Amino acid sequence: MSTLHLYHWKHAEDFKQRANWFNKGDELVIIGAVNKQNIKLINETFSTAAINWYLVKNQSKPHIDQNYINHDDWLQLILNHQNCFAWK
Repeated sequence: MSTLHLYHWKHAEDFKQRANWFNKGDELVIIGAVNKQNIKLINETFSTAAINWYLVKNQSKPHIDQNYINHDDWLQLILNHQNCFAWK
């Protein structure tokens, strides 16, 4: 059973401390200001794990990058998962 993790981005060190909270098949939705260096860190963290991650962008149109979603996509992810875990 996979879990959808909801995370309001704080900083890279906070993310690194929580990166081991995932199980194979879990997914992560990130909200907040994430720069290119942080995106690289997220990609490196999950490159070998079966963890999908998404960054919420405040737009309704489709995005080219598979990791960017809008609020409608976010709602659909919540509905698709039996468990949700919000990081504080």
